[in-house]
Amino acid sequence: MRPSLSSRASQAFFTPRHELKNRLSGTLTLEARAESYLHIWSGRTHVELDLSGIRPDMPRNELMEALERRAADLAKKAIIEPAELVRYGGELIIPGSSLKGAVRARLELLGKRAGVCFVMQRRPSYRPRRGQHGWRHYALWHDAVEPPRRVACGSCVICDLFGSPGKCSRVFFGNFKLKGALEDWIDELQLDYGERIRAIKLGAVFEGEISFLGLEPEELGLLAFGMRLHEGKPILIGKNKYRRRIRQDTGEELIFGRLLLRAVELRLAPWCKKLAEELAKEASVSLTLAQEGEELVLSGEALAKLLGHLVEKAKQAYKGFNYEFDDIAELEAIWREGRGQGA
Repeated sequence: MRPSLSSRASQAFFTPRHELKNRLSGTLTLEARAESYLHIWSGRTHVELDLSGIRPDMPRNELMEALERRAADLAKKAIIEPAELVRYGGELIIPGSSLKGAVRARLELLGKRAGVCFVMQRRPSYRPRRGQHGWRHYALWHDAVEPPRRVACGSCVICDLFGSPGKCSRVFFGNFKLKGALEDWIDELQLDYGERIRAIKLGAVFEGEISFLGLEPEELGLLAFGMRLHEGKPILIGKNKYRRRIRQDTGEELIFGRLLLRAVELRLAPWCKKLAEELAKEASVSLTLAQEGEELVLSGEALAKLLGHLVEKAKQAYKGFNYEFDDIAELEAIWREGRGQGA
């Protein structure tokens, strides 16, 4: 028997990936705006290998020794070179995997009372005190991470939606590409503790798509809630999102990790028509039919109203989520408290 909506978040269940009837499938186009500096590390640094003095006609042993010396020098140089951002095909991007991870983690942290698990959780051997590594994360989320949570249960609403070992995801995040010239939106920063990075500037705009398959309306609403599409407030993502850094050349205090997501267009598959029209009627909006492919299209204020309606359906279906928690406001309160204590 199908579990009731009010309890589904905490019950073991599985949605067959081929089950599309009376469900929503489609694509949501989003705009992502940097509300602060952003640094999502590529795992690489930018260095250039100096090949001057090395000739192809050199004796093999001499050539190998010269290349080994240059490689050793390059390794030393890489330590001080700036940490790079992620590029794909020469374009600056916010990886879809990073955005999906940030949204999933946010829902996992906000869904403790709904019985949502953690796909990955390092059980802390101690409670970090102010000034110790990870204290800001613990101060912000301690109610969510204690006591220890289930790990990769595979049977909660988040595992069913985002996937888990042996269960594929039903939401697919594409890479978000920068709109505008790359050189206009990157700063190289020398930070405190001797760190050098390349960071995305405040105001940079990216665009990308999220595809979804076989979602119930409340599941799409839960996804919208995780991205804060109904609030118009940023999510936390990337490095340094929990702390403020000092720019060494100016002494300026910098904030990182604020990304504002805005829904631009929703395109639903033709077989969703009946359910989509019911939802549109409930939200008092009108769908349009695409000229090609017969997709159902929604944008602008109508899309915002529909997503708000879907979030309300999620609130009714999954009552255990902490829908009122504002992680950025709480983090800023932690910072203010830290200033008062000299941290």
